[in-house]
Amino acid sequence: MKRLMYISVDGEGRILVSDWDNHCVFVYDEFGQFLFKFGGEGSGEGQLKHPRGICTDNSGNIIVADRGNSREEVFDNTGRFLKHITTNIEPGGVAMASQGLGQLVVTSCKNHTVHIVPSYMIYTSEC
Repeated sequence: MKRLMYISVDGEGRILVSDWDNHCVFVYDEFGQFLFKFGGEGSGEGQLKHPRGICTDNSGNIIVADRGNSREEVFDNTGRFLKHITTNIEPGGVAMASQGLGQLVVTSCKNHTVHIVPSYMIYTSEC
């Protein structure tokens, strides 16, 4: 790990940490034991460039603010890439609004603004 940025805990108690310099996310169990990492530098599917904020949704998907690529990335709970969310901002933090609404809240470091992505969900059965 080089330059740790943000941390989150998912519904299973796993600890998620974004690493700016390694362009990835590290995942640990609730006792701090390393489980796996995902990402890697680039702009392709599943790749990150200077990740920042990180959160999870009700389905266990992991959402990462991919600042260097000006988008948010959605991964499943194993780190498998699901989709890009392009908001054309340099995202800093990400959080879920009211969980039942499927709204993703994103802060912009560059513009000093807050954006709401109304419905980013991959699966609509729960949200």
